[in-house]
Amino acid sequence: MKILVDLDHLWSFTQENFWQDTLRKGVAPEEYMNNLRRDLPSYFVTKIGMDFARRFLGEREKEIALFSVSS
Repeated sequence: MKILVDLDHLWSFTQENFWQDTLRKGVAPEEYMNNLRRDLPSYFVTKIGMDFARRFLGEREKEIALFSVSS
């Protein structure tokens, strides 16, 4: 059951949802990433879920850097 909770939470860290949420919530990508990073320890109940979330955050961080350079 714990893995299902983490799978649901991982959606927030995916490319599709991350960028959609920044628009929907009106939050800058850097701020939203920092919010997710801050909440990560309390958001996941399994180590593997947290590991995947950290990996996804690393990917979002690279996207934000590319976005900032091209803007």
